[in-house]
Amino acid sequence: MGVNFFFWGSVSMELLKTIRIIFVLLFSLIAVVLIIFAITTDNEIMLYAFFATIGVITVGLIVISCLLSMRENKLSIITVRAKVVSKTSNVSGSGAIVSTSNYISFEFNGQRKNVLVDISLYNVLKENETGVLKYKEDGSEFIFVNFNPDV
Repeated sequence: MGVNFFFWGSVSMELLKTIRIIFVLLFSLIAVVLIIFAITTDNEIMLYAFFATIGVITVGLIVISCLLSMRENKLSIITVRAKVVSKTSNVSGSGAIVSTSNYISFEFNGQRKNVLVDISLYNVLKENETGVLKYKEDGSEFIFVNFNPDV
């Protein structure tokens, strides 16, 4: 499943995310080249070109983000009974800059999905807890929506 474009056919969410990354990298490179050229040549036109490039980057990111958001909003929410199988944390970085990612593994319909969750949900849920899992699915992409444990 993907976003339908009249000139491209169907485009997957993963492709849109990849296009967004390439777009940012390409225009960031162009912006750096333009600003270096504007500074070294004292050329006012190059400075305007730099600001025009920043404008194009901003508009492009907004358009791609809107396309991703529209696609995700069109997907229907799937509700299933699930069980919390495990909780894991991944700490990365070193020194003063450390990042922690918290994951919860859910088991439902004979399959397991490992989901990145915020710390508040991670702290509330317990292993072997059951409840209602809500998610969206786009092809092979699993999009976590919510988990409500049984009372």
